[in-house]
Amino acid sequence: MSFFIWNSIVSDNTQTLAQTNGKGHSINAQFIAGVELGVPSRKCRNFGICRITPIEGLTASQWRSDKLQSCQAPFKGIVTVLDDQSVEIDFMKESISEENVDKYFSGTHFLMEEAFHFTYETDSDYNFSIAKGKYPIYRTGQLIKVAFH
Repeated sequence: MSFFIWNSIVSDNTQTLAQTNGKGHSINAQFIAGVELGVPSRKCRNFGICRITPIEGLTASQWRSDKLQSCQAPFKGIVTVLDDQSVEIDFMKESISEENVDKYFSGTHFLMEEAFHFTYETDSDYNFSIAKGKYPIYRTGQLIKVAFH
């Protein structure tokens, strides 16, 4: 039986949901990023994560910053790497068109057609991998969370 722990990590009384499956997890790394969905081998088409680009100089509590507004990525999100190397991405609803919400987030699960590997050059705490599969989607206020556990 799983349960949830709420971590208050973003401003304006918005909270993100950390699914822990009954285990307490600490956060290894957390950053704001532009996220491009799709499959790298298919030129960022289809379903999955194609690219994640950290937005330098922003912390999770600054997710409404002007710097974030200038990011040209199709989706913006808060990427959280937990101590067990699992990952959660809180996509900001305001950065996603209705068409894309319908395409990627209308069901109960997010589809990863291929594995995705992220390496951050300056800090290995940020490195992670997400396996091919289906992952649960949670809706919390202004965020759409995908828990890659």
